[in-house]
Amino acid sequence: MDVPRPSLKRTRRSTIKPCLRLEIWVCELGTIDYRSALALQQRLRAARQEELVPDTAAVARARPAVYTRGRRSTPGELTMGAAWYAERGIEIIDTDRGGKVTYHGPGQLVGYSIVRVDDVVA
Repeated sequence: MDVPRPSLKRTRRSTIKPCLRLEIWVCELGTIDYRSALALQQRLRAARQEELVPDTAAVARARPAVYTRGRRSTPGELTMGAAWYAERGIEIIDTDRGGKVTYHGPGQLVGYSIVRVDDVVA
């Protein structure tokens, strides 16, 4: 579908710029466990880097309870000990991401953006 482009006429206040045309895929993953969601994100990231897919937003519904520990996590952040969490059905997963401890629980809606970024720092 072609989107009409506005003209570039000058007004007293500003210049009207042409619209950007973007394609973004939105994937609804349903209920999915963290490891499966992570594996899917890694596949999507690889496909995006090779420009096989456009920018993508993946949305997951409630999943089993899990704590993720990122690269900046410290040992004392989960104070009850791994056995305590396991007895309650809460998995602990170490990730290569930059965050600290994050809880993902039943009833939570989570979104993952897989987008092309030319300069992460900028």
